[in-house]
Amino acid sequence: MPSLKKLIDRILFPQSTERLFEAMSKKHRIAVLDPGHFHAALPLRVPNEKISDDVYVYSAPGKELDQFVSMIDSFNTRKENPCSWSLHVCTAENSLEKLISDGFCDIAVLAGRNASKMEKIAKLVKAGINVFADKPWITAASSLKLLESIMNEKA
Repeated sequence: MPSLKKLIDRILFPQSTERLFEAMSKKHRIAVLDPGHFHAALPLRVPNEKISDDVYVYSAPGKELDQFVSMIDSFNTRKENPCSWSLHVCTAENSLEKLISDGFCDIAVLAGRNASKMEKIAKLVKAGINVFADKPWITAASSLKLLESIMNEKA
């Protein structure tokens, strides 16, 4: 397990100021994976100049996807502080692999479906995609080892 000092040094002292400036000035591209809970829409509740208006959604068709799309539509059409998200929905059978292979995002949003969340986080991180996930990440003791291996690999 990496030490707290190593993690803090990695955050506070990036390899170059050029990389830091690049990271701070770019627009992030978000993909939402299998929105199984209303939390999936919350990061998009207000406009954000650091996030591209194009949002990619990878999910099986159904009620949960419809509710997510409806919530984003309400954010886009409200009178006060409306958003301008443009959803690109992909209803692939294996949404996780499709999200990774398409390569459209640098941040994936996960919410709901807790039992498989840690495995999805591991695959996304391994593919170089940052993850923004609601809690809980871990619902079984066996997932602790997976979290530890991800942290060791990325430290």
